[in-house]
Amino acid sequence: TVVQITKSIGSQFKDVPVPSVLNSEESAAVKVLSDLGLVVNIVYEENASKSDGVVTSQSISGGKTVKEGENIELVVNKQPTKSTLTVKVNLNTLMGYTPPSPVVSNTVDEFGNTVTTTTTPEVEKATVVIEVGDDTILSDTYSADRTDITKSWTTAGVKILKVKVNGVTKYEQTVDFNKGDQVVEVK
Repeated sequence: TVVQITKSIGSQFKDVPVPSVLNSEESAAVKVLSDLGLVVNIVYEENASKSDGVVTSQSISGGKTVKEGENIELVVNKQPTKSTLTVKVNLNTLMGYTPPSPVVSNTVDEFGNTVTTTTTPEVEKATVVIEVGDDTILSDTYSADRTDITKSWTTAGVKILKVKVNGVTKYEQTVDFNKGDQVVEVK
């Protein structure tokens, strides 16, 4: 009887001890792992409380041994992108407000002369509130004929912009602050 025995000569990929690259700069961590023959994949996560460009986690813990060519995923912190939003409100148009016309009245004085009096009624007032996400960036009362109310706000992320007049939402828009500085005209 013939017995065949197959003997393994081992894997063509050598064993690699994985170092911990936590809290390392992204480029340094990628170089260390790539030099060991590992395939590095980067995932970015935004967290304002951590340093920018630093590895916050890795898919294979330091101290483990893997085969050369293995994939390892690194999560790298990226500071949120901040930009400025400028909101320009034309309250007159937004409310559809028509300023009151002057009222002309004629009276006769004690000498029999006609006296013309022109009275301009007071312009209506309105309370304007501008909210960006959970932040109220403006809350003030203006004449309803104002066309030049402007407020700027710097933040990060994606937020909802709301403009309210006398408690009623008159304008709403999603703003992505990752796209850079923006101007929104509310009419």
